[in-house]
Formats: sequence, C-alpha cells, structure tokens
Amino acid sequence: MALNGAYGIFWAAVGEKKSSKENIALPKDINTEKVFAAWNAQRGIHTPLGGFDGNIVIVFLESWWGSEVDRIQDGVEILPFFNKLRRESLHTDLFLAGGHRTTEGIFSSMCSLPNPLGKSIMYSEIENKDFVCIPRLLSEKGYSSAFFQGSDQYTSGTGLLVLKTGFQSSYGKRDIPDYEKLEQNAWGVYDTDLYKFALDKMSSLREPFLVGINTNTTHDNLFPARADRQKYKTIRQWADTELQDFHTLLASRKWEKDWLLVLVADHTTYGGSSIFDHYAIPFLMKHYTKDGKESRVLPNKLLPGAFSQADIAATLADITGVKAPTFLGRSLARPESFSPGASIFHLGQSAWFDGDWAVVFNIRKPGEERCFKWKQDMSFTKESPCPAQGEKMHEEGLSYIKESQELCLSDNPHAIKESWMPRAWGLF
Repeated sequence: MALNGAYGIFWAAVGEKKSSKENIALPKDINTEKVFAAWNAQRGIHTPLGGFDGNIVIVFLESWWGSEVDRIQDGVEILPFFNKLRRESLHTDLFLAGGHRTTEGIFSSMCSLPNPLGKSIMYSEIENKDFVCIPRLLSEKGYSSAFFQGSDQYTSGTGLLVLKTGFQSSYGKRDIPDYEKLEQNAWGVYDTDLYKFALDKMSSLREPFLVGINTNTTHDNLFPARADRQKYKTIRQWADTELQDFHTLLASRKWEKDWLLVLVADHTTYGGSSIFDHYAIPFLMKHYTKDGKESRVLPNKLLPGAFSQADIAATLADITGVKAPTFLGRSLARPESFSPGASIFHLGQSAWFDGDWAVVFNIRKPGEERCFKWKQDMSFTKESPCPAQGEKMHEEGLSYIKESQELCLSDNPHAIKESWMPRAWGLF
C-alpha cells in the first residue's frame, strides 16, 4: 500500500508532514537570485551530446566510504577490485554525496537536484512534487527499467521513491524467490544473492534498459558464514569481492547493445569526524562496447576537482541525447562546459567546492565564511587565507543552497501534473 501512488498523494494531502525548509540568513549585499541565475545559466542539459543508446547499470554501494578508496589497512588493500576498476574508468578527485540516507543519494543522483537541507524528500510535504528525473526521461526515450534493493523495499520509502523517479519496476528482498532460505544480515540478503536476482531479471528486460541496484551487504557489519574472517577484516572488503564477481558476470553477459556501468555509494555512514568521512564517496563510470572497441562516449581518465551525485543524471542525459534543462549537475563527459561548483550541507554548515578550494560558511551566521585547501585538509581544521575567487565562491555557494531550496520546496498545490502521474507512479 505504501508503494501505491494514489495512497501517497492522499497521505500528502491529509497527513501532517514537517516542513523541509531551513531558514538562511543572508548578507544584505548578496543578491542570491541574481548570482544563482548567472551560475545556473551554465547548468542544465540544453543541447545534449548524444552518442550512447545502450544499457545502463547503476550500483548504489550501500554506505561505502570515500576514505577507504586506495587505502591500505593492516597491510591489506580494502577495496582492491574497486580501486583497479576505478583507475580504468572515468573518475574524479573527489565525489560528494547528497546526504546521509539512501533516499537522499538516489534522489540527488537520479534527479540532479539537491535534497532539502539535511533531509530527504520522502515523508515530507514535497514528496509528491513532479520532479523530472533521468529514469522517467529514459523511459520516454524507449528504455525499460527496474530497481533492486537487498533490504525491504519499504525501508525509508526507497521503493516508492524509485517509482517516483520513473523506474518502471521496484524489487526488494521479499521478491527474491525463497529469500527466507538465503543467508541474511539484519537488513536483508547479501549482495551475491541480490546480484544474481538482478541478473536473472535483466534477462527479461528489453534493451536498452536502465537498472538500479542498492546493495545490502554493507548495511551492517555482519559477515556471511562463507567469508574468511582471516582474510577479510572489514565488511566492505568482502563486499568488494562480491562486486568483482558481479562485474565478471556482467562482462560475460551477451549484450545486444553497449553498456555503461556506474558505481557510486548512496551515502557514507554517520561515523567519522570530518567532512570527508561524512560525504566523500567512491565513484566511477565506465562504458563497455559490445565489440570490445575503445569507448568514444566517455574517457577513462581522472577529472580533477570536486563533483557530486547530481552530476550522474546530468551525464546520463547528456550522453543519451536527452534534454534536461532543470538538472543542476554538470556532465562529466564535458565538465568544462558547465559552471564549476559542488555543495554539501552538514549541521548548519555548508561547503562550496571549486577546484582545489572549499569555502565553508554557517547558514545562520553571515560573515563567518572560511577557506580551506581541501586536498591538503579534508577535516577543515587548518584555515587558509581565501584565494582571489573566495568571495565569488561564497556568493555562489550561498546562492546555490538558498535558491535551489526555493526551487525544490516552492509551494505549488498542482506540482504533480496529471499527464505524468500514471507514468511516474505505475498506476492504472
């Protein structure tokens, strides 16, 4: 019932949902509407590149940490497979999560918009707005689609959210045949069984397709009985081997079209004392041609600087030839064509990243902005004199969180268009 769109609309109308809006104190000398408009003029996918009409597999790696990428612990590489594949793919210096929950990561990644500051749209007063997201746009282009998660699909409203973004089907652990007989942690099935289920379902999807997977092995720290605890010290080490096995099966699959693999954490965990631990996440994007030839769609290289989950949907729209003028991310296929800048928000503090610099400011205390060289100090403990562009960065960062929040949270009783409701909700 919670996955039913009509029920969700009714609940939004009669239920008491808390406002998602944060009050932001603005300096009198900053016109945030003007600054944001100038910045946003170079965002949005208005004239897409196109060139890719193949399949897309996006794996949201549950609670993986960016701090563990390329990290050695007790003489052992934590994520050996991911690290190797990352070096052979399109990847970035820094990739930032849009929040702390699965629904926040999916919304930011699929809809190329920021979440309400420090919150998810789910169970809020804007849950039923008509957000335009890449699954919906690809469906209109002829893609079939499905989303899979190893936990219960009702967890935090994830199953409902993926349908809202435009995925045509949503599956959780209870949809896996005889899931009760499978070994599970506190949340659901391990990734090996989830990947197998997704692969089985992919066989019945019409190409091109979009598949989303939210993994579950790392939802807690319980190892499966088959894991060698002498070899695997952390649960993410084990999940990395499960990912490698899945990649092998994907690579050996008989594809009708090229395929694109996106690996990204949905979020980190609440652990850690620094901004890096809270929001830096693993990310890579790789194009595989069915004939084994070199990709002409995406380069396999490092993109310097900071990027964010909002860039995923923007990139997918750009390379598939889909117009998405409302997307606030930038295409990783040609980031130089877009305004720079990536934002995070944490407990009243916001950070705006541009190049090697980050400007941190309090949304309620104007005049307290500070500058950091994030590559040298991800904990933001060693403040540096602001660079020449520091004032501009502060204005853009402040304007971004102020005006993007207004876009997402604007009161509009007719936000859901009747023409879209059946497609987005899978009703009727």
